[in-house]
Amino acid sequence: MLGISYETWLNICKMYFSLNNLSAKAYLQWFPFTKVTADDKEYISSQDFYERYIKTSSFVFFPDAMQQSENYLQKSDGSFRNSSLISPILYLVLQSVGK
Repeated sequence: MLGISYETWLNICKMYFSLNNLSAKAYLQWFPFTKVTADDKEYISSQDFYERYIKTSSFVFFPDAMQQSENYLQKSDGSFRNSSLISPILYLVLQSVGK
């Protein structure tokens, strides 16, 4: 439905799941990947997960997958910036669509 092939999905998953934990902790959007277990990463990267949730776009029916939090981050100069954090699954989907 979104035009994401399994090959693209797998490549995006590998790219983000192989991030060094120190790098992932340094960026707001990558931080949730530090909390995903190795078993979950394997399942999310699998053909079964892709066929069930990504190819059919049924991941949108899960409220947690579509959750977006809005907050403010303080910058080093003391000012604030608006920040948004989307779910890891939605982030991977958007990266796949962009690729």
